Amino acid sequence: MLLVLEYVTNKENAIHAHQTGLFNNSGENNTTSKLTNFDVLKIKLLLKNNSLKQYEIANLYGVSKECISAINRKRTWKHIEV
Repeated sequence: MLLVLEYVTNKENAIHAHQTGLFNNSGENNTTSKLTNFDVLKIKLLLKNNSLKQYEIANLYGVSKECISAINRKRTWKHIEV
């Protein structure tokens, strides 16, 4: 098997990684995320059932109310469906 390498810029390499799915920085793959996909699924169920208020869910999971609001308004974690 012959392996061929080509010289590309950092920008070209990043574009290629995104286009081919080699780089995925969304959801729990993001190194700064405090939540897992399962956490978000449970949060979405709590929101859907009006079980707790947003600030209560935020306190339960150790995140901000704004984080829960963004999940609720589908600004973040769009790939998790209930």
